[in-house]
Amino acid sequence: MERWNDLSMPAKLGAGGGILVLVGSLLPWYSWAGFSISGWSAGLPAVLGILAAAAAAALLLAEPLTGTRPTIGSLAPPQSALLAGAAGTVLVILRFLTATSFVSLGFFVTLVGAGLVTYAAFATLKEADLPLPLVGSGKEETETS
Repeated sequence: MERWNDLSMPAKLGAGGGILVLVGSLLPWYSWAGFSISGWSAGLPAVLGILAAAAAAALLLAEPLTGTRPTIGSLAPPQSALLAGAAGTVLVILRFLTATSFVSLGFFVTLVGAGLVTYAAFATLKEADLPLPLVGSGKEETETS
């Protein structure tokens, strides 16, 4: 409990979003006539979206909870988490756009969770004053002579 209290608000939001993603993935995403399909059976975009959003939550929480700083290439954990969370959110939305009939509660819970993880990663990125991944610092560099 002490570690939870030490987490920043964006990290707590990321943890909550990660929990929502995992719970939503187990709930029915599509249901009709008493038959239902969870997120894990809803196709490749759904599975990849769930995994990407869960990985983003894990990246956000790894350093504050374990003390280790995972890096992926030259990206800091919040930058990697932002990319993974955004990819997860887009993949979940893609699953919805390709099958809009009989959508059930689990889809919406997972979508909210993935969006929350993505927002938490963005807020953590801004809190740490890091540039957006794949974009750079956003500041123009001038050449000095």
